[in-house]
Amino acid sequence: MTSPMPIPRGVRAAFPLEEFGGRMAWWSPRKCLTAWTAMSPFSMSLYTVTSLRPASQLAIAQKAQAENNHLWEINMPFPYGNEGFIDAYTRLEQALAQRDLPAVIETRTILHDLLAPMEYEYMLWQEWKEGFARWLENRMQSALNLSLNHRGGHEPFTRVSFYARGAGLVALLAENDPALVNDLERLFHQLDGLGQ
Repeated sequence: MTSPMPIPRGVRAAFPLEEFGGRMAWWSPRKCLTAWTAMSPFSMSLYTVTSLRPASQLAIAQKAQAENNHLWEINMPFPYGNEGFIDAYTRLEQALAQRDLPAVIETRTILHDLLAPMEYEYMLWQEWKEGFARWLENRMQSALNLSLNHRGGHEPFTRVSFYARGAGLVALLAENDPALVNDLERLFHQLDGLGQ
């Protein structure tokens, strides 16, 4: 199996592999994979490969593909410094900390209305894809009694902030529907539905 890019020793990453029909694969150091397989209720086959179907539904991903822009997930211009975004994303952090689903839905609606459609899609995609990865990483870290990854949780907001908020959103949704984390496409649609 080959990766589409060189992966430095110790790096964890997710990317589509041709050998899996373009589906997402997760690459991790052996120690982390060992911990993952030993954890209940996780199983390697459940999380290692997942469909990229949600990406194909996004205009931003279609545009990037048409432009042969393989780095759109990293280089997307986003209005992180916009005062309205900062206020709403800070309110989202507070709502998640209080486990207040109605307040989460309210702030997601504000973000949906504030951001341009492709900006909202970018945020949603990162929260789903990287947020789920961060949520899973922290579940593994917790099981191993290691410190949790909270990077990106506060201002100044960056792409990594979507990972932190996404993990919080996944955790909140999973509290109400634990089976959601076993159906990543449904999870994507649940996250998308929070702001509409």
